[in-house]
Amino acid sequence: MEDITPISILLLAATLKFSSPLILAALGGILSEKAGVRNVGLEGFMLLGAFYAVAFTGWTGNPWIGITGAILSGILAATILAVATIEFKANHLICGVAIIFLAYGLTGALNNSPFFNMEQYLGIISINYWSIPFIKEIPYVGVIIGEQLPSVYISIILLVLMNFLLCKTVLGLKLRASSENPLALYAQGVNVKLIRYFCVIISGMLAGLGGGFLTLGIFNYFTPGITAGRGFLALSAVIIGRKRPIETSVIALLFGFLYAFQMYAPDLNFTFIPPVLLILAPYIISLALLGISSQVHLWPGIFKKSFTGGD
Repeated sequence: MEDITPISILLLAATLKFSSPLILAALGGILSEKAGVRNVGLEGFMLLGAFYAVAFTGWTGNPWIGITGAILSGILAATILAVATIEFKANHLICGVAIIFLAYGLTGALNNSPFFNMEQYLGIISINYWSIPFIKEIPYVGVIIGEQLPSVYISIILLVLMNFLLCKTVLGLKLRASSENPLALYAQGVNVKLIRYFCVIISGMLAGLGGGFLTLGIFNYFTPGITAGRGFLALSAVIIGRKRPIETSVIALLFGFLYAFQMYAPDLNFTFIPPVLLILAPYIISLALLGISSQVHLWPGIFKKSFTGGD
């Protein structure tokens, strides 16, 4: 028991770390969905953010400038998606897939160019952990939450703010109405297009931010396709969580736990599980939950009370 307990605490800490990029992207997906634009391109935004975070950090030596680059790349790609889907009323699914192909093609090509050459930054790109005084001194609790990646604290703050925004504010009501009843907003003189543009662009910003923390906080390098479907997992969390921030974050935490478990499975004596099954676990569980959630309402009453803006 003494050997397992410290590892289990480390597993919980790693769960928060691996979950935070997913939560950031998923929160962005919720905003876009609530405004009436299904953002299938989260994977592309995350990949662009992951690439430009490393590129900007390598050029400047400052990881926070790298994070800024990740945010800007997400904003730019989301603006393209917003113009296509809102202004020209193009199919959301096709546009999202196009953004993903664009991200994979662009980052793959630039990664092999002499100007970017990510190999020169291998292993030296990282962002410092933040620590909370007093909390980090508490046994076990300090290991889990007292000293973590900035993305963990940012995702928690944004989760609370978004839940409040959608539940308790007039802006949240207008945001939901822009999807559910846009004609009523038009009748009140509200610019529905502006709301949708805002939400889609913020969605890209958050997904790009998640991608930036993925490379600067978790992997500390970039390689083509490094997101490995995490944007799709974030989108599935939005769908399974029924576009509710708390429920969506719970699903993202589950995916983060599955990623963290891959790392600690040998120490927890789960060596009988084939490594390939551990790698595939987040995607298998995602497909299973998507199938179940389409037939059964997964969330008990306590979650329904936390947020009333769902389907």
